[in-house]
Amino acid sequence: MGNRTINYWRQSWVSFWGPYQSQTLFDVVALLSVATISFHFGFGPIWQEISFVFLGFAFLYQRVLSYWYFWLGLFILQSVDLYQSWISAANHTWVMWYWGLAMLAACLFKDTTDQTKIISNNARWLLIIIMLVAVVWKITTPSYLDGSFFERNLVSNPLMTTFTHVISGLEWDAIEGNYQTNYQMFDNPNITSRQYQSNNTAHYLSLGITWWVLIIELVIGALLLIQRFKTDTWAHILNIVFIACAYLGAPILGFAWILIVLGIAATGTSHSFLRPWYALLFLLILIYGLPWDFILFTWLGILPLN
Repeated sequence: MGNRTINYWRQSWVSFWGPYQSQTLFDVVALLSVATISFHFGFGPIWQEISFVFLGFAFLYQRVLSYWYFWLGLFILQSVDLYQSWISAANHTWVMWYWGLAMLAACLFKDTTDQTKIISNNARWLLIIIMLVAVVWKITTPSYLDGSFFERNLVSNPLMTTFTHVISGLEWDAIEGNYQTNYQMFDNPNITSRQYQSNNTAHYLSLGITWWVLIIELVIGALLLIQRFKTDTWAHILNIVFIACAYLGAPILGFAWILIVLGIAATGTSHSFLRPWYALLFLLILIYGLPWDFILFTWLGILPLN
């Protein structure tokens, strides 16, 4: 009975994800890439609306994803918008811009083997650069190594304070005071130091996150550099764990989505069995992005803790 049940679920898994795993890498990644760019590139007014036109065509007429001029148009749109906002553009915006160029290059080749090589190699090197550059920045930034970078964000960044409140029990009065400190820093350039209210739990939590992020990014980047089947397998597993954990406290959806897309693309042909796990991350990240403050604070009345 036990073996029967196991075989049933194995067959169900294969039948459900089989077509997804057997698709060419370009077909798997193309629509996800357009959706990620349209929703999270950071387009300004007008350009955002135009990007949704591209997304609409991609959904309704998926054959356009194989046309090089579709990707050229989307890349030009990204470039024009980035030219106007490059000073304030977020890091993941630049990664998406380059990824748009990589997808355009892949689309110029009709042979699926060539497309897969272009997509997987670019995704691998983008992940290596993202991880290792992040490590270099962290070890050369004193405010990161001593934990104060994450502690400031945990207690004052609106994206993270709900998580901090639930985990550490830091009172909302203290968090509101930290928001005011941020406003004062923004409005008065003469203020040179920040006095944030925190507690021991938030402090030790920030230290743990600091070194966990540093180590896992270093290991992922190093494993991808080796380019062996086993090391790639572990790199993907750690990348999946990293995405699932890192964005629980700070649901920065744009960076999470692009890391998922790059992860899927980097599976190439040898690690297609890991694509479904990356795909499930999209659902998980969307759950992270739900308005939990409204659901738990207002609707269910469970929080705040104090």
